[in-house]
Amino acid sequence: MNLLKKLVLTNEQLAISKDNQNRLRESELRFSHLVEITDEMIASFNLRGKILSTNRSWRENMGYSEESVKELTLKDIIAPESYHRAKTNLNQLNEGITLNNESWVFRTAKGEDIYVEGSIVPILENGKMKGSQSFFRNITERKNEELLKEKVTNDLIKRMHENEQFCYIVSHNLRTPVANILGLIAVMKEESISDRIKENAINELLVSSEKLDKVIKDLNNILDVKQDEKVSKELVNFNELVSEVFENLNKIINREKIIIKTNFEALNEFPGYKIYLYSIFYNLISNSVKYQRKDVDSELIITSELQINKLILRFIDNGLGIDLTEHGTKVFGLYKRFHPKIAGRGLGLYMVKTHVEKLGGKISIKSEINIGTEITIEFEI
Repeated sequence: MNLLKKLVLTNEQLAISKDNQNRLRESELRFSHLVEITDEMIASFNLRGKILSTNRSWRENMGYSEESVKELTLKDIIAPESYHRAKTNLNQLNEGITLNNESWVFRTAKGEDIYVEGSIVPILENGKMKGSQSFFRNITERKNEELLKEKVTNDLIKRMHENEQFCYIVSHNLRTPVANILGLIAVMKEESISDRIKENAINELLVSSEKLDKVIKDLNNILDVKQDEKVSKELVNFNELVSEVFENLNKIINREKIIIKTNFEALNEFPGYKIYLYSIFYNLISNSVKYQRKDVDSELIITSELQINKLILRFIDNGLGIDLTEHGTKVFGLYKRFHPKIAGRGLGLYMVKTHVEKLGGKISIKSEINIGTEITIEFEI
């Protein structure tokens, strides 16, 4: 009897066990189905960063097939700027810490970058990390909208600043010659003035008129650059460009005996607006000639470099230099001059910066008094 009871109980336990197994299997299937149909990008990785599994959303967003995913590692799918941080975050995962609100940049099968946001959970076994599970959302559309808003805001702030500067220049630089002209006209209206005074007044009137004309021409040139959308791009050869600049500055270069060296082996051609590139080279070369030191053999070195997705142009001279501690924020400003004893209007560096930005580039400067100046220009390629 006892044996029969035991057999009955064993059979009942087996039935319950099988029922539990079936329920567990059904639960796992339901969970797998939910993982597969969710819009969240889910993937699991081993400790070496190899992808172990992905769901449909992950594959669709990244543009990979189920088979091709098996060959991928973390390094294949993360943009360089996020990969360094991914390696750093591994230490936190090793300590069993879940990473929340992570924002990364993934690189798709087509080489396009998408922005993702979510969490990474460590997979632990006996207290040790065996891998990780990531849960991300594709936020590219939202991120692009944020970046666009940020760009529009920055552009508006920049335009407001430029407009303020332009209005200041108009009021400040036009006021003096206009006031002089009005004053001289008032003097000339006096019937009692002598012929000598009248002749001096006419000469001064001519000088003030020429100054006014120069300011108006400068302002027109600036407006032309900012509004000109008709200039066409072309493949510009740097060696040929420098030769053209030399032809126009030949007399002053020979007279001042400055040595100019160029090295464009890294990249000698760049697709851009030649008129702007010519202006950049012309102004920077003429500045090095104009602001050279008399106590050393003057030299200007112009080079091109290739970095990751960037063309770097450097203009390095051993001239008078600029005190950036005092003038650093003004160095690319309009009508800013740093060597009053040398003739100039303070327009060159402003126009260089304007043309560089018109080409989508960035410009920076390093300089020391009586040591020299290094101008660095960066273009995306």
